[in-house]
Amino acid sequence: MKKILFNSCIIAAIALSGAVQAAPITVNSIFSDWSPTKLDNGAQASYFNTDGIAGNEEIRWGIPDTSAGQSGYRFASSTVPINAEVDTAFSLGTFTHFNFPVYAPSLVNAQLNIGMDFTLNDGTNLNKTFNFLFGHDETSNSGNNNCCNDVVSISNLITTDTFLIDGTHYTLSLSGFLQSGVIVDSFSTVENKVNQASLVGQFTEYRQANVPEPAPLLLFGLGLLSLVGARRYKAK
Repeated sequence: MKKILFNSCIIAAIALSGAVQAAPITVNSIFSDWSPTKLDNGAQASYFNTDGIAGNEEIRWGIPDTSAGQSGYRFASSTVPINAEVDTAFSLGTFTHFNFPVYAPSLVNAQLNIGMDFTLNDGTNLNKTFNFLFGHDETSNSGNNNCCNDVVSISNLITTDTFLIDGTHYTLSLSGFLQSGVIVDSFSTVENKVNQASLVGQFTEYRQANVPEPAPLLLFGLGLLSLVGARRYKAK
């Protein structure tokens, strides 16, 4: 019983420590820009500014087959200010996918640049831009049921753009698309429909990819020591 109580106290202390160290961040403004984009003929999508703030919040592509117009993406930023904690998800804005019947060229991928002006708990004001790549699967418009759904996916959930809090690097990462209470990293849109989702993100500690794990490094070091020892033994 004492051991269980002791462990419980440690867990509680760690949780409390994490809560104390969590750094509140106030997001003062969010702006977005789709650039660059890539169509399957090598060209760029058409850009549109939809809110009067600098940045191209909407892209369109394809030759329309109906009066509905071109297919496209739109990103509308969330209302600010937003009070965010590290490792706590919040909505960055509304992502809209317009899936209308179009002829080529179609979208291959597009980069969404999310710019933020935000203030840290110590009063430090920062202005950063975080870049995320979205992949697009444009299906042929033939068949029945959901055969023709176009699929949007997020190619990178974590960006290399970082900022410092008490000497630690942090970044904005994407959690995915929030639809009907569920977060997914891709979603499909029925042909000739408009699909919306909340784009969810969070501030997280930045951990560089492709860093060797300690365990493999330790095993490699032990292997070298064994090899050296074997050679010395033979020398004797």
